Amino acid sequence: MPASKEVSGFEALFKVAKNYQKKIKTAGNGAVLVVANEKGGIGKSTITALMASALAEVGLKVLVIDIDPQSSVTQMLLPNLEKLPSPAIGDLLTADFDGDNAIFPADVIQEVRAGTVYNAEALGKLFLLPSNPQLGKLNSYLATNINGRQILKFIVKELVIENKALVNEYDLILIDTPSQLDSIFAESALIAGDMVLMPTTPRPVDQWAIAQTIQKIREAKKVANRGLEIVAAVVNMYDPRSGLVESEGLEAVKAALGDRVVEPPIRSLKTIANSPAKSMSLLTSGQAQKPADDFRQTTTEVLARILARIELNNPSKAKGGR
Repeated sequence: MPASKEVSGFEALFKVAKNYQKKIKTAGNGAVLVVANEKGGIGKSTITALMASALAEVGLKVLVIDIDPQSSVTQMLLPNLEKLPSPAIGDLLTADFDGDNAIFPADVIQEVRAGTVYNAEALGKLFLLPSNPQLGKLNSYLATNINGRQILKFIVKELVIENKALVNEYDLILIDTPSQLDSIFAESALIAGDMVLMPTTPRPVDQWAIAQTIQKIREAKKVANRGLEIVAAVVNMYDPRSGLVESEGLEAVKAALGDRVVEPPIRSLKTIANSPAKSMSLLTSGQAQKPADDFRQTTTEVLARILARIELNNPSKAKGGR
C-alpha cells in the first residue's frame, strides 16, 4: 500500500465506503448532505472540502455544491485561481433549461484535479459546482420567484439529462452553505438536501447557534422537506490542552445534540487551519498523520450514519443498478 495511505483510518473509511456504494446501488441514488450552521467561523467550508477529499480518496465519486456567495469552498478546491469561475451556481439558478442559450450542470461542474487538494493516488473522483460573488446579487430575484427556494432541489434531484439527475450521477453530494440560515441560499440547500451535517465548536460563543440551526431545520422540514434530519454533528477546533473550559464546552454540545455528536472531535491544529491556505489537503502525503487519521475516523462515522439512514429509509428495495 502506498505510504500516503498507511494510516489506520484509511482502511476503516474504505470499508464503510464500499458498503455505502453497494447500498446506494440498491436505493437508486446517493445521498445529499447539507453542511449547515447558523454561526460563521466554525469551519464549515474546511470540513466540507476535507470530508469530500477523504471520501474521494477511498473511491467515492463526490460532488461539492458551493451555494455560499463568499465562495470559500470553491477557493479551497480550485486553488491558485486568478479569478473565480464563471459560469457558476448562480447561472444555473437563473437558467432557462429549455431556451436556445440553455445552460446545464455539466456546463458548470468542474473536476477537482487529484494531487492538488486531495491525494494523487485517490481511488475516486471529486467534482465541484462552484460559486462566485455574483451569487449574492440573486437574493432578491430568488426571494420573489414563486419557486425560488425550490430551484436547487430541481437541479439536484429532478433535472434529468440523458436519463439521469445529478443525484444519480454521484455517490454523495455535499452542499456547503452560508451562515445565517435565513438566507435564500441556505434555505434552498435545506430544501434540496436529504440530511444535515452540523459542524460546531466547544466555544461558548458558538453554542447559541445550535438551537437556532435546529429551529431552521425544523422550519424547512415542516414547510418543504419532511424527511430532513441532522444525521451527525461534528465538533471542530477542539483543543484538549485548553482544560476545563474546553471540556465543559464539549459536554455542552453533547447535551444539546445528544448521540448525533460524532467522535472524535476535530482537533484545533495548525495543519488543519492552514491546509486550505496552502492549497494542500490535510490528508495528502507529508502532512501530520495523527490529525489526518482523526479526520478520517470522523468521516468514517459520518458516512456510517448516512448509510444507516439510507438503510432505514430503504429496507426492502430489491437490488439493481443505478
